[in-house]
Amino acid sequence: MPERAASADTCGDVLIITNDFPPGVGGIEVMVQAVCDALTAAGHRVTVLTSAPGATLLPTGRTAEIASWLARSTRARTVVFGAAAPLGLLARDLRPHVDRIIALSHGHECWWASAPGARRLLRRIGDDVDVWTTISSHTDGMIAPALSPVARRRMTRLSPPVDLDRFHPAPIPRTGPPVVLAAARLVAQKGIDVLLRAWSLLDHGTGAGRPILRIVGDGPQRRRLERMAPSGVEFWGERPHRLMPEIMRDADVFALPVRSRLGGWYAEGFGLVFAEAQASGVPVLAGDSGGVRDVVQNGRTGYVLDSTDVQQWAERLAELVEDADGRRAMGTFARRHAARFSHQGFARKVVEMVQHAGPTVADAASDKAG
Repeated sequence: MPERAASADTCGDVLIITNDFPPGVGGIEVMVQAVCDALTAAGHRVTVLTSAPGATLLPTGRTAEIASWLARSTRARTVVFGAAAPLGLLARDLRPHVDRIIALSHGHECWWASAPGARRLLRRIGDDVDVWTTISSHTDGMIAPALSPVARRRMTRLSPPVDLDRFHPAPIPRTGPPVVLAAARLVAQKGIDVLLRAWSLLDHGTGAGRPILRIVGDGPQRRRLERMAPSGVEFWGERPHRLMPEIMRDADVFALPVRSRLGGWYAEGFGLVFAEAQASGVPVLAGDSGGVRDVVQNGRTGYVLDSTDVQQWAERLAELVEDADGRRAMGTFARRHAARFSHQGFARKVVEMVQHAGPTVADAASDKAG
């Protein structure tokens, strides 16, 4: 069974249970690794129970047995679910073995909040954990109505962090033709098709100075996107996250027309890649979806645009490609703005959540029984 194909790096008093962990690539993977780093730096020993490559941990009885054994054998006092749904359904099984349970939520829990059956399960998870984190005002607003009043009081904001020491502006301004970068999984929600249609409307000129549109990432839409790409577009495929700082610094503009789908239930939960671009001193063009406005300051660090308006995207692309001074000014503001998502602030909050000695679900149940 896939859920039994798991690996564990064992060394401690915090147990993290997650399907999303390096070397996997994605925003959740980056965030869960940052949680591990923060807790390890604060002196906690951390155990990670994660799925084997190509497998998925599910909240089955067998997974509950493995997780409970790990909690006991490592003497874990805290469990952190890397994503609240669905693995947070293991909280009741783990409660007898630990003092504190924390669930990190992202964008996909918004879908769980929308579907009646899944909504009931999400409510159960909320009732069974001591802390529920959200990544943006958008996910706050989508998830909170699905939780009980008591669980809503346990919600707190924990946005993904940016390593400002790794993501920083290039020490020497780059030369050569302007480079517009997009980095994402190549699926419909990321809007690469909109970017390609907008790119085709630009007057690129001729010669060595022609701008380049560089697309980093892979996914089910890649072949379709390659077929519709005009000239001047490079498809680089997937790159490990450790290479992204250098890739960001070699760009002049970052553009990604993320869009909301399924009536808004499938949207951009936060947009860590936008924060990483801004930390690199690169102005951003972002689709107006989900939590993006928490990350990008419209008109100051870039522009937040309607992803259905190809002409608007073409105009803003042309503006930033042609205006080097404007790009530099926006890039300076972008770097300052990205400091609000620093690793240091994130780490402090993670440690506070784990070390907090306030009442837990178990305490509340004990008080009610008494």
